[in-house]
Amino acid sequence: MTCEICGKITISINSSHGIIYAVKRTDFAAKAMEEALSMRQELKLILENKLKSI
Repeated sequence: MTCEICGKITISINSSHGIIYAVKRTDFAAKAMEEALSMRQELKLILENKLKSI
């Protein structure tokens, strides 16, 4: 989608489920951060590849 105000491509992704349920132990914070960073890297690669094809 394109932002009507700035004209830039915008996306909204809900990844809370994957982060919240990353682990059910006492090391939740560390595992949740690990999962969030992993998702961020995956999205970055997807967007980089998509922008190359434009």
